[in-house]
Amino acid sequence: MTALRLAFVLLFACLSAGARVKTGLDVLIEQNFAPLQGKRVGIITNQTGRTEDGRRIIDVIAHAPNVRLTAIFSPEHGLEGVRQDRNIGDGVDEATGVPVYSLYNEGRYRPTPEMLKNVDVLVYDIEQNGARFLTRITTLGYTMEAAAENHIPFYVLDRPNGINGLDFGGPRLDAKYVSFVGYLPGLPIRHGMTAGELARMYNGEKKLGVDLHVIRMEGWKRNMWYDDTGLEWVNPSPNIRSLTAAILYPGMCLLESKEVSVGRGTDTPFQIFGAPWYRAREVAEYLNEWVPGVRFVPRVFKPNASVYKDQECQGVDVTLVNRDAFDPVLMGLELLAATLKFHPGKFDLDGVMRLLGNDEAAERLKRGETGRQVLDAMRAQTEEFARIRAKYLLYEGTAQAQPQNPSPMVEHTRAHPRLEQKTPEGRREKLALGTLFIPANLNLKSPAPLLFFFHGSTWVPEVAAAGNGTAVISIQIGSGSRAYIQPFLDPKFFGNLLQEAESKAGVKFSPITLAGWSAGCGAIRQIMSTPEYYDRIANTILIDGIHTGYVTGQPGPLESQINTDQLQIFVRMARDAIAGKRRMIITHSEIFPGTFASTTETADYILGQLGLKRQPVLKWGPMQTQELSEVRAGGFLLVGFAGNSAPDHVDQLHSLPEYLKWLK
Repeated sequence: MTALRLAFVLLFACLSAGARVKTGLDVLIEQNFAPLQGKRVGIITNQTGRTEDGRRIIDVIAHAPNVRLTAIFSPEHGLEGVRQDRNIGDGVDEATGVPVYSLYNEGRYRPTPEMLKNVDVLVYDIEQNGARFLTRITTLGYTMEAAAENHIPFYVLDRPNGINGLDFGGPRLDAKYVSFVGYLPGLPIRHGMTAGELARMYNGEKKLGVDLHVIRMEGWKRNMWYDDTGLEWVNPSPNIRSLTAAILYPGMCLLESKEVSVGRGTDTPFQIFGAPWYRAREVAEYLNEWVPGVRFVPRVFKPNASVYKDQECQGVDVTLVNRDAFDPVLMGLELLAATLKFHPGKFDLDGVMRLLGNDEAAERLKRGETGRQVLDAMRAQTEEFARIRAKYLLYEGTAQAQPQNPSPMVEHTRAHPRLEQKTPEGRREKLALGTLFIPANLNLKSPAPLLFFFHGSTWVPEVAAAGNGTAVISIQIGSGSRAYIQPFLDPKFFGNLLQEAESKAGVKFSPITLAGWSAGCGAIRQIMSTPEYYDRIANTILIDGIHTGYVTGQPGPLESQINTDQLQIFVRMARDAIAGKRRMIITHSEIFPGTFASTTETADYILGQLGLKRQPVLKWGPMQTQELSEVRAGGFLLVGFAGNSAPDHVDQLHSLPEYLKWLK
């Protein structure tokens, strides 16, 4: 028994651990450098070009068998990524003796034919984090052009887009603003692509004619943030010192000018902004109303370098609260709108046009439109870019949903059909937590039905909502029920979130349904435990996610061993449902987590408290699931499904559209 339990623990550890992404460099090493064999190689890289175990690509290529490293090219900030001056000279790499050519030297941004005379192959390996004005992706374009002109094959060793590869948007670059901080006309502020994908787009859209090869990553999915990859963080530049700064950067950088400091010369560049004349308190209040996912707090600061060096600035601190709800481009446009609104005559939008890069957006901001209005007006531009972008993508959309409690056993006795992934037509509004989706086919008038859905891919509840005539707020925070409980420990948070949704929709919502899958049921438990919301909620759907711990800390089959304190709110809700005061659906699988109580055990406890017994059934359920038992009483329904594997767990998530029909 001890050995079996140990095996379970080890298996759970493996399943819960994040899969480590292999970069293009690590894949190249596994290929034993096959594409470079017998070649003289030039590398475009900096401090981010490292293997999984921290070795520089320079050292790896220099010691690769039958490969000769002949040239190194460094981008802005130099080979070590610490220089902040504009004229970085050439040099020699001390460890290898290979010449280092600076591509940020007195306005020289491109390799010359002389630099390339001993190069048979160019290899690009630099991390980038999703913003159009990062110069390393311009260096990518310039070196590709040089490769085409000199008939040199070009390899991109791909790396993650650190701020995920799903989200993109913002004003697209007008051709007149092409510069070192904006290489490709038509590229939006946030592109949501990897370097390899951008290289494919450059080659295709600009018809460069490069002999291009992308060595793809393994294990990377578009919805991954950098801290999901298992890779060690390396500061990509002197002033982007954390993933948080990288996430904020596409918006914060829009404000950077001679008139406003964005925190250069402080401990938190791109996480604070202001000026000696800035009306920080009013701007913070404005932004807190309009930009979800972050909080703005007025604070005085004094930069020791760059704009307003050694001057006291009235500033605003930016704290990232929920990156999944946060849109950095929206923030950047609202920063511009607020700065113009509260400081007439102090801030000249022309000073940031190389960054904003779009005349229509500028004119709208000058007319007093909000950032949200600008984005909405330019939605057609974003949709056009999406069609172009799709041709060049190399990676799947999302990582496979990871169940909260995967089974140690896997069965293959039946198919596991899935909903068709699609983006229903409708209106989407980012909230302080989550996204409000109003389907196009919903006749929006007060009172309008609203579904809150916790955990799992956003498109699933949107598809379910569109098919069932309801608006939906989708909230995805992470894994584990604690993550979903935390925001709602503040008793006012749910009410404020609902009020924000009603304000943006322009209607009152009723009836309200709370639905959660797996870890998301933790949010429902916390919300329903707040007295002021209990009667406001009409329906609840708890999908294979009611868990609790063991009193002894050890697993066991008896009800007396589970901690029942966390289940009392569900018992109360079930009693009210039986009495016809609400509707409640509970589903469970046969998965046995081992370290905490299964959904079968918690369902058995709830039924015991209600004095109800299961009725055996054997029939097909939604998504070809196998129903084993049912309990129906008044507005209460509990369904037990067969299956003890991860696919069985995910089946129940994809059954959400049918569960909503069951409520009717």
